[in-house]
Amino acid sequence: MRQDPDVATLPPSLATFMRPWLEVVRVATPGMGEEVRSEAENVSAHLRYRLMMTAPLETMLEDAEVASRKLALTLDLRHALPARARADALNKLQNLIVWLQGAKPNARTKALGLGW
Repeated sequence: MRQDPDVATLPPSLATFMRPWLEVVRVATPGMGEEVRSEAENVSAHLRYRLMMTAPLETMLEDAEVASRKLALTLDLRHALPARARADALNKLQNLIVWLQGAKPNARTKALGLGW
């Protein structure tokens, strides 16, 4: 069984960005699809805005977004059983966290003094 994703290995600013996405995926209950969808979109946009994106990082980010959207769709169902979709989303978020460990801030982020 895969370990539950943890942001402790990330630079503090990246951990701060990722925490809300992880938390909503962990705790969302039926009817909370919009919360999952919104958090995934917001964090993804923020990461794209702040990081130098590489092809593997972009792939991991997209995979995590897709898995989160699938979880959101499942949670929107009347009799939602989200265990499988949640496990997949957490797995994809763990993969993203691994790639974020080596992520570099882009010039815009550095100019604001937000690098790590």
